Amino acid sequence: MMYRDETAFFTSADGGATWKKRGQISEGRKHSEADWIRLDNGHLFAAVRTDADLPDNVDAFRSTDDGRTWRFEGVLTLPYQNPGKLTRLPDGRILLSYGIRNNGLRGINVRVGDPEARRWAPPIYLVDLEGATDEPNLPNSKRDNGYPSTVVLADGTLVTAYYSRGMPSHHRYHVGVVRWALPPVTKK
Repeated sequence: MMYRDETAFFTSADGGATWKKRGQISEGRKHSEADWIRLDNGHLFAAVRTDADLPDNVDAFRSTDDGRTWRFEGVLTLPYQNPGKLTRLPDGRILLSYGIRNNGLRGINVRVGDPEARRWAPPIYLVDLEGATDEPNLPNSKRDNGYPSTVVLADGTLVTAYYSRGMPSHHRYHVGVVRWALPPVTKK
């Protein structure tokens, strides 16, 4: 996979026929596969994958000027946990879904952030993919999984889709879907 040392933010004023670069999300670091969301306060928040040399996790960036400038805010995931997909929950909180590709721990995680994406809860291990491979009889079988995307259904439940290189029950590429719900928020 080739990464460029530029992750930019583009906008279109004609329904996607033409695009104009509005700003650059990262400078001097290798990033790719950005996902962004507009927060209720008007800020843009981006979850951006780092290159394997950095060590391949998801970084947070924020723009307070409609994408013209971006500020690095910190790391959202551990190494080899990427890329990130952002979803707004019905109560305004932000959900980050991402793949886990650590040896001994493979699967899909989610984290819940407050509506301003400043405070994040610990990860929730949503899908266990540790035994997933399409080459189960090889001593060093290849494994790959991730790229989850979550949507909110009308009844408030969540549906997360992901892929995996095989499953214990079949040894072909697999697209999985899990329907789930977060526990209710408790007021303190």
